[in-house]
Amino acid sequence: MRFNVLLEGAAIVFEHFWKERNNRIHSGNPTPLTVLTPITNKRLSEMEECHSPHSNTPNSGSLLPPGWVICNTDVAFGNCHSVGTVVFINEEQTVMRIYTERFIYCDPLAGEIAALYCGAAIASNLHLCNVIFQSDSVDVVVIVLGKRHEIQVFHYNIQEVVANFQLHAKSLNLWQVNWIPRRLNGVTKWAVSSKHFGNIDLSNFDDSLLNG
Repeated sequence: MRFNVLLEGAAIVFEHFWKERNNRIHSGNPTPLTVLTPITNKRLSEMEECHSPHSNTPNSGSLLPPGWVICNTDVAFGNCHSVGTVVFINEEQTVMRIYTERFIYCDPLAGEIAALYCGAAIASNLHLCNVIFQSDSVDVVVIVLGKRHEIQVFHYNIQEVVANFQLHAKSLNLWQVNWIPRRLNGVTKWAVSSKHFGNIDLSNFDDSLLNG
């Protein structure tokens, strides 16, 4: 292991300990080790994969099983508002739908979870069967995959949106949530600057925005 990778790993561990220290001192709401440990381990695994010369993280449409749909979600922040983006991609790597929604959230964690919830609600309304939700936030992935009784240990501003995501996701036949590297933020940045909200007309959409 290279020394710079070791230092990066140590920084990740210190970051989580420091955030937990501040959380306990300022809000008096400690995070259970059963939640904190998987989040830290996920971040370390993410770092290791990024530094691996043989990293084979699939792109949005590769290795997608027949009958499954990718739901890639992201959030971006402007001066006065935030925007969540949902991109649906089918097994043929074709973009099926892009939806953007203006959020009131100023906290990145809450915004990322709200984008996932938005994607789950749309997937449910479209009667999709098998969906792979994607987020570039490791913390979000760990939180939404937690048990329902663990929701109450999270900060109050994300408890309801986590519960709503799980409710809509469970209406699907099969679903999972995966972490992916930051890729589709170009869409959310475009939505923030252009103030385009709702269903995006794909016929006039600039595909280069999907590459960040």
